[in-house]
Amino acid sequence: MRPLLRTAVLARPRDLVTACVLYGSHQLGEALVPVIVGVTVGEAIGRGGPALLAGWLVLLAADFVLLSLSYRFGARASARAKQFAAHELRLRIGRRALDPTGGADRAPGDLLTRASADADRVGAFAGVIAQTVASAAAVLVAVVLLLSASVVLGLAVLAGAVLLLAAATLVARRNVALSHAEQQTAGEATVAAEDLLRGIRVVKGIGAEEAALARYRTRNRAGITASRRRAGAEASVGGVNALLAGCYFTVVAGVGGALALTGALPIGQLVSALGLCLFVVGPMRSVAAFAPALARARASAERIWALTSAAPAVIEAADAGAQRAFPAAPTVGVSELRVASGDAVSFSVGPGITGVVCADGALPGRLVELLARQLDLADGRVLLDGVDVRTLPLDVLRRIMLVGAHEQPIFAGTVRENAGLLTARGDRAIADALRAAHANELTPDDAATPLGDAGARLSGGQRQRLGLARLLAADAPVLVLENPTTAVDAVTESIIAGRLQRLRRDRTTMIITTSPALLAICDRVLYLGAEQVDGSHAQLLETDAYRRAVAR
Repeated sequence: MRPLLRTAVLARPRDLVTACVLYGSHQLGEALVPVIVGVTVGEAIGRGGPALLAGWLVLLAADFVLLSLSYRFGARASARAKQFAAHELRLRIGRRALDPTGGADRAPGDLLTRASADADRVGAFAGVIAQTVASAAAVLVAVVLLLSASVVLGLAVLAGAVLLLAAATLVARRNVALSHAEQQTAGEATVAAEDLLRGIRVVKGIGAEEAALARYRTRNRAGITASRRRAGAEASVGGVNALLAGCYFTVVAGVGGALALTGALPIGQLVSALGLCLFVVGPMRSVAAFAPALARARASAERIWALTSAAPAVIEAADAGAQRAFPAAPTVGVSELRVASGDAVSFSVGPGITGVVCADGALPGRLVELLARQLDLADGRVLLDGVDVRTLPLDVLRRIMLVGAHEQPIFAGTVRENAGLLTARGDRAIADALRAAHANELTPDDAATPLGDAGARLSGGQRQRLGLARLLAADAPVLVLENPTTAVDAVTESIIAGRLQRLRRDRTTMIITTSPALLAICDRVLYLGAEQVDGSHAQLLETDAYRRAVAR
């Protein structure tokens, strides 16, 4: 976690150093204001004339110009440091989430929270560092100036700064846990909201609005409670700091006034000392705010580190760079894959269309994970033309063998943009795939009609057909489909089956399904049950187990 936090904060070291220097220059200018005013009161007004007074006023104006410009350009450098720190973390999260080796699967809402709120909190810490460095320097300068005027006043300010830092440090550890809980519950609320919006049609269809809203309210209230606890803890620290600062200023004013009454401290130096004490309250609060900011940044960095350091789901072989030529329709073999009964399943799929019917309801999902190499299962192997897929580069494997899980994501854009995401073969290939999936008339104008966020304007069947079209447009040598037509009606399913047969006749296609319409057009059907049998759909219908599995 610490290397991640350090790397993010130092994403723009030049900007961070520039912000520290310019903020420091601003704080120095602020510290000089009461000193110049005090000297003006003590020297120019007490013993000088108009010319000397004008000189000190010009110097005061120059000091204000210095501190104003320093703050302006320092704030710009700080903003750049913060933005690039957060951007660096967002890139890390994006790279890890999209890594082909997997292992960082999270709900989109959870990823969004980590890439937005958590990354912004770590980025904001870069700005806090610049302010803290400048504030600490300002406190030291003020202490030195006060010590030159009065050792007692200087030591009083120094003691006050140490007290504020100690109070902030005491609660920093508790703030880490509170901040972590706040971000965790915020992510859960975002996930609940996302689930509700994505499934709003289904929720309304079954009349479960109240139950869905209750689930979201519960998560949201938990997030609000965690935010209040964290804000309350930080507010308490701020209140204590303000109280201590007020007490220290009262003590300094009293001590300074007593020294002035005895003549030990000239009136001009008293004005400077009180002005410095009043000024230094701000930098001291900034220094004290470092601990809570670090607590927030550490909590968010821990959440990001948990994602980016997650172990991969699959390990790419060290010698996986070797290239190998595969035919247009390779043979796929699955061996020794355990099913619920404890038996091992082994089969091979060659050119043409092969249907696979699974008696075990969990087997289709395991097959998809194994064939797509989303997981390296201990009990199964996949061979592509006799080559173990674990020896192939992941990008090569997934270019040759495209595995389409049951749920295909639909993105904002048009029908054609969604269908063409996996191919660069041109409009003709996309049009053929859309027609084969019976998805060429989903909207009045496929080329220009936006589908809304995540295809919100489409029904479940339309979304499924568009996802199928995207897979078909890729024209992969091996295509694996898991229940690709469960959301369409029987007539549409029959049309898709016939067109799918014509489009994929020269490739290797495996369809994991129980749909009679799809199984009827398969060149071969495998039934993976208590006994493993294969043949045509018509032949297998003569067996009771197969007939029960595909009956509707």
